[in-house]
Amino acid sequence: DNQWTHIALVRIGSIFTLYVNGVPKATYTSSVTMYTLQAVTTIGSYNNTYYYLVGSLSDLRIVKDTALYTSAFTPPTAPLTAITGTQLLLSGTNATIIDVSAKNAIETIGNASISTVVKKYNSGSLAFDGTGDGLVLLPSQNLVFGTGDFTIEAQLYPIGAVARSFIDIYDNNSASRILLQMETNGTIT
Repeated sequence: DNQWTHIALVRIGSIFTLYVNGVPKATYTSSVTMYTLQAVTTIGSYNNTYYYLVGSLSDLRIVKDTALYTSAFTPPTAPLTAITGTQLLLSGTNATIIDVSAKNAIETIGNASISTVVKKYNSGSLAFDGTGDGLVLLPSQNLVFGTGDFTIEAQLYPIGAVARSFIDIYDNNSASRILLQMETNGTIT
């Protein structure tokens, strides 16, 4: 709590690897097709209904068709940029919440906002107070991964020891879901 942690979930073929501060922490093997229809994405909560994040996010980037990390690495030390395949990039450089990749319409829920108090690299970060805040990306084909590689990464600054979700990507017509959350003991799952 109260410190920045780089989180990355990478899929290469059928292997999913979760990295925390550049260190592989868990792997999972599955050949599941990740979504067949338009994916719904919530940021700062689980399905926009509970496990609301208390803390901040910075440099949230989702890259489709590319596994950026294949082994232990040094986390980025500068703001992330939109690279080939970037489907979402929330950097905290603007006074309003804007997808720098310009591919997604974002709806703010509650009082999710940019805060200049807690920031990683830029002038601010996405701030969530745990009382119903979140972001919802309107359904689109941008996050339909199929069986392809992908990378989801962000800087996370959690506050308080409560279970909280920070990224949830799901398709209501599919059994597949990507849910990144921090448990009360600080474990990322």
